[in-house]
Amino acid sequence: MKVKSCTVDPTSINLGGRATLTIALDVPAPAGGITIAIDIDSDGAQDTLDETPTGITLLQGSLKASITLQTSVVRGAATRIIFTAALPGGADQSAQLNISQ
Repeated sequence: MKVKSCTVDPTSINLGGRATLTIALDVPAPAGGITIAIDIDSDGAQDTLDETPTGITLLQGSLKASITLQTSVVRGAATRIIFTAALPGGADQSAQLNISQ
């Protein structure tokens, strides 16, 4: 099982805006589901996002799962945030969110 893709839609938003982070697997999630860890590369992401995700859970049989990313209306330090998802033994998949202040 590998992470097939990691996407953000839309890829550019203004402060106070929302985007959707979606993680997809190459095969359905196993019995009991699986949580995919998310690594975040950005100085100031904690100040820019209302909640900083650490993972996404895919339910049994699911190929993908999504979460909503909400940015703060207060000026944050981050103008771009890179989300990386991976499973042991698989290639990392990344997506970038650009934020206009």
